[in-house]
Amino acid sequence: MYVELFANRAVPLRLAVTGPDYPLKPDDRLFVASTEKGSRGRETNRFGKYELDIEWFGPIEPTVNLVAARTTPDSTSGVRVLSAGVRENVRLSSEMPDYTINLDREVPTSTTTIDVQPGRYTDFQHLGWQNFTVEGAQFDWWVPIPGPTVEFPSEGATFSASGFSTNGSAAVCAPAVAGGTTRLAMLESLDTVLPAEGATGVSRTPVLTWTQVPGASAYWVTMGLGQMMFVLPGFASSLSIQDLSALGVGLEANGSYWWKVEAWVGNGFSADDVTDGIGLGTYRLVVTTEPLVMYRAWSTFKTAP
Repeated sequence: MYVELFANRAVPLRLAVTGPDYPLKPDDRLFVASTEKGSRGRETNRFGKYELDIEWFGPIEPTVNLVAARTTPDSTSGVRVLSAGVRENVRLSSEMPDYTINLDREVPTSTTTIDVQPGRYTDFQHLGWQNFTVEGAQFDWWVPIPGPTVEFPSEGATFSASGFSTNGSAAVCAPAVAGGTTRLAMLESLDTVLPAEGATGVSRTPVLTWTQVPGASAYWVTMGLGQMMFVLPGFASSLSIQDLSALGVGLEANGSYWWKVEAWVGNGFSADDVTDGIGLGTYRLVVTTEPLVMYRAWSTFKTAP
């Protein structure tokens, strides 16, 4: 089964944010998002002008609130949300008037301590914000976190960690636990089995196999540079590649190929999610507000002459 990574909707929006003194301080930033899921929170210019598409996942022409949020760097938390503003009951359509939003609302905050448990994925580790929520709108913005204690908007935030191992990687997201510990654990592992790394003389219709990950809800298998992608249920541990040469995507004789498998644990895709009409795909790692772990392994082989 071939699937697209994700699909979203978008309409043009012209908006001005009032309240701050302009131009903004060099490191301060202004973002605009809607209360519809996955609106992403894109940035205004230095004078609070927004003339970009606004994007979302979900129904056509929803009625939403538009939310603006001002941020500034923070030496402990990485970023701090200074203030917010709301424009209520806006219908997202192809023809909208210009809007204004006044930054007139304070943003209550909470704190959490982050505990990263990387398992075997200890190379090239990264820790950061994945998103935060203000006035019902989710802002997706990865910002590195310098230390273990983080102050975040009390409405919510999601943090992420990632790391690499030999021929593999893992990424984890988890919602912030106010007043407690937010654990980011990557304690399982995933490996390709067959064809073995660097194998030669492999059939043009190989059977790809991998180790299973406890709790996996789905496996995503990609052959080559995205030319073939398959979504399999969480109990799967192999995939038989068929002869698809008639479609222009089959494996060729004496060809070198790369493939990867991704295991999703938590609210990742199940096989049925492909037809749910939302089309989040791998973008779930960005917009999730629930615990989610993705393990990835890759391998190379060469087909027989």
